[in-house]
Amino acid sequence: AALGAIGVQTLVLGNGCGQEVVSFDPQVPGEGDFTGAGFGIVGVVLDLEGFGLTLRIIGNGQLPIDVGCVVINCTTLAAIGAFLKTGMPLTHKCVTVDGSAIASPKNVIVPIGTAISDVFEFAGGFKAEPQKVLYGGPMMGISVPSLDAPIIKNTNAMLAFAENEAKAPKTSSCIKCGACINHCPFGINPTIIAKALKAGDIDTLKECGTTLCMECGCCSYVCPANRP
Repeated sequence: AALGAIGVQTLVLGNGCGQEVVSFDPQVPGEGDFTGAGFGIVGVVLDLEGFGLTLRIIGNGQLPIDVGCVVINCTTLAAIGAFLKTGMPLTHKCVTVDGSAIASPKNVIVPIGTAISDVFEFAGGFKAEPQKVLYGGPMMGISVPSLDAPIIKNTNAMLAFAENEAKAPKTSSCIKCGACINHCPFGINPTIIAKALKAGDIDTLKECGTTLCMECGCCSYVCPANRP
């Protein structure tokens, strides 16, 4: 929290911000420590609701900076604070190592540039042959082509899945239940996007809000037809 406070104060002074807003989940142990770190807290809310505290709308194709906001997570703030206090740049990452193929799941502090294979070995290796390895979480993670790939500065998790979890389920036709639309944070219609993409209809893809998609994976997760 102390390093995060240094990071916030520096960004406020450097960007001429008129107000600092800290958003954290009260249910997570330790996150409330920020309340005593010198922040000008406007409210205590769940992480996903923090963007609403400013009451500013980010339009299609815009970033928070376009509406006068700088949105930074606590890890980045702490890294900024550590650099300003010690002169040491970001050299390590806290990485969650998990998945059905991992022998001993754990959180580890890893030097940036370490091979993924070495991280998995530190976590006890594999208890089953991994069929899919992901950078990131199960919803928004991206597939890793090789275990020789390194830990990079934005790696927060490494997941390795055995065959049962890695195997793509058999898909069927859309039943038009609307579950994908109901669960989409932006209310996008994935079925229209899929049809337009298959038809190569660029104009429809632009009109139906394709660029708003943040690839959270909610639509695929709730789809009873297992459509990707």
